Amino acid sequence: ATVQRWVLVDVDDIEDTNRFTADQAEAVITELTKDPELSGGAAVVQTSPTGLQVWVRLKHDRYGPRAWMAKKATRRWTLDLAGKVMALLEQNGVRGGHVDPTSFHAGRFGRRPGWRMLKDGTVFRASLLASSV
Repeated sequence: ATVQRWVLVDVDDIEDTNRFTADQAEAVITELTKDPELSGGAAVVQTSPTGLQVWVRLKHDRYGPRAWMAKKATRRWTLDLAGKVMALLEQNGVRGGHVDPTSFHAGRFGRRPGWRMLKDGTVFRASLLASSV
């Protein structure tokens, strides 16, 4: 990757995402986009019965993503962002779950809406719950 425009927060092992509605996802986006480092663009994708991905658009593109993500201040900011995401999800009815720390790696791609095979062999349709873009 040569440029980082989005940051991904991947949340796994949620008790049940079926109770998390589009309105709740919109509420999460509304709060997240108040961060001064972000542009206001965001999306929430349900990736499995127990997984969500929250995408946020950076206000300024970061060239040299590996170097940017290696900075202590960037790592601290991403951890704070992950904490905000988890708190907002919890406030909006999500129970359990944890952030996959590999989601912050430079150039990491998230899951797009569509059909996928889960680890247990079942088929699941990942879906966009909310988007501000």
